[in-house]
Amino acid sequence: MDFYSKAKDFINNNVNFATANHIRVLEVGEGTCTAELTVVQESLNPMGNVHGGCLATLADVTCGAAVRSYGRKCVTLDCSLHYLAAGTGGRIRGEARVVRKGGTIVVCDVTLLDEKGVKVLVGTLTFYLLGETLS
Repeated sequence: MDFYSKAKDFINNNVNFATANHIRVLEVGEGTCTAELTVVQESLNPMGNVHGGCLATLADVTCGAAVRSYGRKCVTLDCSLHYLAAGTGGRIRGEARVVRKGGTIVVCDVTLLDEKGVKVLVGTLTFYLLGETLS
């Protein structure tokens, strides 16, 4: 099993907050990640749309996995999200890519799409790379 497969499996099996929120990482590559939120009743706001907090969590998990693909642990420093449309349907897909990697700071863009391909959210997240490496 290659490093990226191990990284994907680690997140899917050990990151309790992501799994509790029905988020699964589908694919990890160098500086990229695709993840998916399975929408359940608890994911919805009072209007019946996916809660903005669920979308923010998907964005953070997706970007965090893209950043972790470089082999180091990280923490989120900043998050700027733009909600473009109501999240509807049974699944929301997150696609993240690193746009700048420095020695300790990494900037990552994310797009969330519903099942029809409608952009639900776009954002930019900034991460701090910790000294700890992943095995």
